[in-house]
Amino acid sequence: MAERATPRRTGMIDYVESYDVAASTKIEAGKMVALNAAGNAKEYAAAADGVTATEIVVGRCEETVDNADGSAGDKKVRARIGVFRWNNDTAGKLATKAHIGDTVYGTDAETIQTDAQTAAGGNAEAARVGILIAVDDEGAWVATGLPFRFDPKI
Repeated sequence: MAERATPRRTGMIDYVESYDVAASTKIEAGKMVALNAAGNAKEYAAAADGVTATEIVVGRCEETVDNADGSAGDKKVRARIGVFRWNNDTAGKLATKAHIGDTVYGTDAETIQTDAQTAAGGNAEAARVGILIAVDDEGAWVATGLPFRFDPKI
């Protein structure tokens, strides 16, 4: 994969936080940054089929960080918390205007979907990304990061 020019909206919650990068990890600019179970940053990826998601999506990577040859914490990544336009899943879990205000989940490091299942049956495999704000012809605008991890339906 390659760096991604992920657009953002301004005028809302918008700040940058730094996190330790996991060992043997590269995170590309514009992708979703997630924390693993140890609290170290990595590029987001949905869990394997039937495995409960444990990663916490914390924002969008501000610049590529390559810690492929390092130990956890040797490098830091800057993750921006804010509203970003991610790709909108097309495999039956497409976010529409009817989903505005709902929690959305990560299909991969640049795509969202409307539920936590990445395959039929099993446990939730996709982590929460944030709250859907709007959709357009180019993707889904999502409030992304820790302040947006609550479930608005609860």
